[in-house]
Amino acid sequence: FAFTVDTLVSPPLHTVVPRDLNRGAGGKYVFLHSEYGPGDAVEDVVFDVCLTPLADDYNYVPIPMSYNYYGPSYELNEESGGDRIYMHVHKGVEDPIANATIVYYGE
Repeated sequence: FAFTVDTLVSPPLHTVVPRDLNRGAGGKYVFLHSEYGPGDAVEDVVFDVCLTPLADDYNYVPIPMSYNYYGPSYELNEESGGDRIYMHVHKGVEDPIANATIVYYGE
């Protein structure tokens, strides 16, 4: 998975899920892109509201939202003024996720 900010243009080998993850929260438009192909598949995705990303002890890896002078930023609600939200994935080969979509509450 990857994120883009304010653009629907996907990174190489990725497909965009054209739904704004920050809809209604203010701040930047954030789009999720899923990658298809060889390599370790994603088996589980967790969106977590917390102060910092989950530790590697849980075998979940945070997905960077953007990069700045200090390195990667993982916070999805960056600059929106809302709660800190992070996306974590667990990779493996046993039960891969085949497709991803975003559903807005109430739809």
